[in-house]
Amino acid sequence: MAVSRTLDGAKTLDGASSTSIGGASGSPVGSDHRILAGRVALSHDSFAAQTIPSRAISSSTVPTLPILGVPISKLTGDRALDAIGRWADDGTCQMLAYVNAHTLNLAVRIDDLRRSLSRSRLVMNDGVGLNLAARMRGERFPENLNGSDFTVRLLQLAASRDWGVFLLGGEPGVAEAAADRLTERIEGLRVVGVCHGFTGESDEMLVRRVRDANASLLVVAFGSPRQEIWLDRNLEATGTLVGVGVGAFLDFCAGRVRRAPRWMNALGIKWCFRLLQEPRRLWRRYIVGNPVFLVRAWRDRHQPASIAYPRR
Repeated sequence: MAVSRTLDGAKTLDGASSTSIGGASGSPVGSDHRILAGRVALSHDSFAAQTIPSRAISSSTVPTLPILGVPISKLTGDRALDAIGRWADDGTCQMLAYVNAHTLNLAVRIDDLRRSLSRSRLVMNDGVGLNLAARMRGERFPENLNGSDFTVRLLQLAASRDWGVFLLGGEPGVAEAAADRLTERIEGLRVVGVCHGFTGESDEMLVRRVRDANASLLVVAFGSPRQEIWLDRNLEATGTLVGVGVGAFLDFCAGRVRRAPRWMNALGIKWCFRLLQEPRRLWRRYIVGNPVFLVRAWRDRHQPASIAYPRR
């Protein structure tokens, strides 16, 4: 796969072109962009020939189960993919999110993360902690939609629809390596651009990278809570149809971090594998965080089964 580099470090794949829009300092240039209310706003003249899909916030047609104040979608993987495809056909921009016990623990104390999740079109359950929380309410999730497996299915959907995919995040070289492996694994997958997560550039410049690549699917690997908050603030301006935060998925694909065995993913206990790999970094997240989450979920079990969230 051909890879080219722009003057400021961005890369494009499979012959796609990318335009350098800033210097090494990351300062924006030109007069056709500005920051408004924490979100990127691009002037009409800048992209007169392109149409920005309007952002759809949550969905009244998807059954959800609120856990710690966040509405988690109750869908099988097949139904989730069907819904994503239908919404894309309508031309709406949609944010997807994965949540596990750690993500919801963060959402309890980080308001911006909780708001970002509540405004996502789909919030997918990842791991046994969510299943246990559902059972405390007498409910079940039909399938464990963990990010390691469902993101591959999402990329297969992108390939079947000839969507251009942009990979954003990870350390330098990770997104490129992940793109190489994913395009070998998924027939027809078209990666139109990659950019690592340590450029030091403004949100506006990153948005322009994605938009210039004409991507339809944006995969962001900044880690929680940064990736969800970034997508909530910037997704619509990228011009993509679908945006999803994937955590360590690009590291797994690039071979930088070993994936948990498939059977552990299926059982929702991949956290055990990750803890064994990185005990010093992750012990507090799992050894302390998992019990804290279960206590919170038990106390939360009598909250209303459906919650109305503000739309914007």
